[in-house]
Amino acid sequence: MGKKGRVQLARALEMMGKAKGRRDAKRLIGSGRVLVMGMVAKSAAMKVDVENLEAEVKVLEVEVEEEEDDDEILSKRQKVVKVVKEEEEEEEEEESAHQFCVAYNKPCGMECTCAEGENGIKTLLDVHPSLPSPHYKAVGRLDRHSCGLLLFSRFGALTSALLAPKTAVEREYEIVVRGDVGEEGSEKSRDIARRVEEGVETDYGKFKGRVRWMKRCDEGELWEHRSCMKGTGGERNDRWNDGEANEGEEGGLEGEGGEAVFSKIVFSKICVIVGEGKKRMVRRLFAGLAENLHVVNLRRVRYGGVTLGELDAGRWRKLTEKETEFCKVCVKGFVEGGKEWN
Repeated sequence: MGKKGRVQLARALEMMGKAKGRRDAKRLIGSGRVLVMGMVAKSAAMKVDVENLEAEVKVLEVEVEEEEDDDEILSKRQKVVKVVKEEEEEEEEEESAHQFCVAYNKPCGMECTCAEGENGIKTLLDVHPSLPSPHYKAVGRLDRHSCGLLLFSRFGALTSALLAPKTAVEREYEIVVRGDVGEEGSEKSRDIARRVEEGVETDYGKFKGRVRWMKRCDEGELWEHRSCMKGTGGERNDRWNDGEANEGEEGGLEGEGGEAVFSKIVFSKICVIVGEGKKRMVRRLFAGLAENLHVVNLRRVRYGGVTLGELDAGRWRKLTEKETEFCKVCVKGFVEGGKEWN
């Protein structure tokens, strides 16, 4: 019998009373009517669990006439395969919103790597156990000192479509910068928005975006990276902008014991949209302005048609029907022939 508790499929069909002998079992399998774990069986010699036959093995009740020739059997088998696929699609339809992609709120301080984190720093390895499948891969990345929407996909074409420059999928960020952008709607804020839209030359290329709104931060306003800095020994987050660090500036970003000192500094909030995901693009864009606006907090709130919403940090959720439809359209426009995942 081979491995204990397992028998060949032909023998299993006899035990289940579905076949009178091995030849009858082979004929049944050849008709395409025998399913093992939901898949059409192709070999009479494949092994199945003898203690779990009813769950593993299913025989579709389709009449096969004695006079059928090989072509007729093949035709019927193809029809059965089609029916099985349609049934599987119907069963998966309700789960399609999270089967291929989920939305995750990446906390500030987590690194987008599948390697073990050092000094207690969390990585994507800490995320995967909570996801509905171990096969999800992050779509792009957010640097350690950034937070917000991070998509996980297990469908290669979707990942490629979301990242490809030719699709220009929008990414929307809400950032906090060290510097004054003026009152909302002021000439200064409009001028900054215009220059961002025209493009800013940096040492890393020309970057541009579209400003939705900008305003001064309220005094004492909190954001994610303030708490993140406390947990990382007060690491200078403005170094992530590749601009001048302004060492020794009164009211700088470092203090004793890793506490950030924010007194006497004006901070502003900006919502900006970009159509690509180059490394530290948003940070470098604003650091390259004449105002030298260093990004001290960056949170992604939208990726194409998927939004962060009220999702708590460190949690994931299924995509909504509308968000799933966006993904399908994105893939259809990217993959040759307009194929979608279902």
